Amino acid sequence: LRYMKKAKGLLLFNVENPTGHYELDLENCCDFSVAEQLCLLDRWECYVAEQHKLENVSQRGIRSCIRNELYGDRPLQANEGVKTMADFILPEHGELKFDYVSCKKPPAKAKALDKYAFDQLLLTLQRAECSAMDSVKALKSISHHWYLNSLQLRAITGIFKESEIRGDLCVDLMLRVIDMYNEKIFRARFADKEEFRKLLHRLGHAAFFPFMQPEETAFSFDFAVEDQRIACNILIQLAMSESMRNLREYRFIRKDGTVDYLVAGVPMSWSKLDCLDKAGTFEVYYACSADDRNYKLRKAMMEKYAGAAVPPESEIKYW
Repeated sequence: LRYMKKAKGLLLFNVENPTGHYELDLENCCDFSVAEQLCLLDRWECYVAEQHKLENVSQRGIRSCIRNELYGDRPLQANEGVKTMADFILPEHGELKFDYVSCKKPPAKAKALDKYAFDQLLLTLQRAECSAMDSVKALKSISHHWYLNSLQLRAITGIFKESEIRGDLCVDLMLRVIDMYNEKIFRARFADKEEFRKLLHRLGHAAFFPFMQPEETAFSFDFAVEDQRIACNILIQLAMSESMRNLREYRFIRKDGTVDYLVAGVPMSWSKLDCLDKAGTFEVYYACSADDRNYKLRKAMMEKYAGAAVPPESEIKYW
């Protein structure tokens, strides 16, 4: 039993659905093996993405599936000469933490679980005698066998009360969702602004930007982080196409802490990525009427940055 506990990370590791948060003790050979596999998988996925000419929406602009890396509770980049995990030689001691977000998307012909199978899954989760966290881990370990739609993910997250558990579940199953264009259906479960920001921080602000339904959403972009600058640029381009009046309650917090309420309006130059500052935080609320909605641009942006196929507007479930 003692050895089983030490090997738990490796036994539950799902290489077919690696997206999730990892806290690895590098002194443990099983955890070290997981770290090695994820580093190798990261390089392979990035090579495939580059060959398919997918947009680079990684956290620091250096193509990588790994985000928010900490070694010994210090940013990995604090080590001299290290920009990504590819530059880091894994030591055999210390704790390594990071988020992994796969580039792999559901195939075009993927189908969600049928009603009977999904109902049985829900019943099993509700009757489970183990902890909520163990339920989520068990669910992830078999998640590569099936896909979900947005309504089903909303139903599963509704079983758990704790926001942390819901967040882990959503991240673990995000890339098993076949209709990400309807993501607002399950995003509504995260009504708290901070919960939504944490999700984007773990998954990626640009890759998981709410392209199809950004309405009634409060955004916060840290301009020191490349993918957040890209996400802000996406939002400004969208507002310029739909209506700049859709940008509301905005303010720019400069690096020194001073607050600029942008009384002259949001700079039009921000529609160009190179014109965005590289420090400071931009906070904004986006609202858009159905009449102003530019479906064609939203579709094009989701296909470009998220690499997802988007159906005709009639199939979008506006929430």
